[in-house]
Amino acid sequence: MDSNNISAPFLKSRVIEQKTLDLLDQFSKDTGKKIEYPVPVFDIIEYLGYDLDFRSYAKNEDILGETYIENKMVAINENLERQEGRMHFTAAHEIGHIILHAPLKEQTPGILCRKDEGFDGNNKNAMEWQADKFAAFLLMPTVQVKKSFFSVRNKPLNLKRNI
Repeated sequence: MDSNNISAPFLKSRVIEQKTLDLLDQFSKDTGKKIEYPVPVFDIIEYLGYDLDFRSYAKNEDILGETYIENKMVAINENLERQEGRMHFTAAHEIGHIILHAPLKEQTPGILCRKDEGFDGNNKNAMEWQADKFAAFLLMPTVQVKKSFFSVRNKPLNLKRNI
């Protein structure tokens, strides 16, 4: 099923970020593993009870990944193995679908993710945008980003737009 046909409830960014923090906290408590960066997205997929499959999408290179809610399967385009950052973002994005959209499972037996539907895409889709936002917060929690920033800079950076 294409996620374009599903309506997702509106979620504020702070709600999405809190869901990522809750997931990281619960994962750490349940597994006894301290969260280290980069976030272990593949371990989290398995922790959530989903199988992971790298597969060829030779006929449609625009497909980055899929989440099959009913079958508890996450598929990632095998071509992303050569793009580690993109591969981890796609896995985190699929986790976003599991956390944010699996509760809508009667509407979402499968969620297909294409390049053109998220942050960078031309075809904005609420579910894809939410999953992208979730992935960004999961991989780069605000507190951790600020901590890293201030470890190399002792005051805020003032950026002005040059016109």
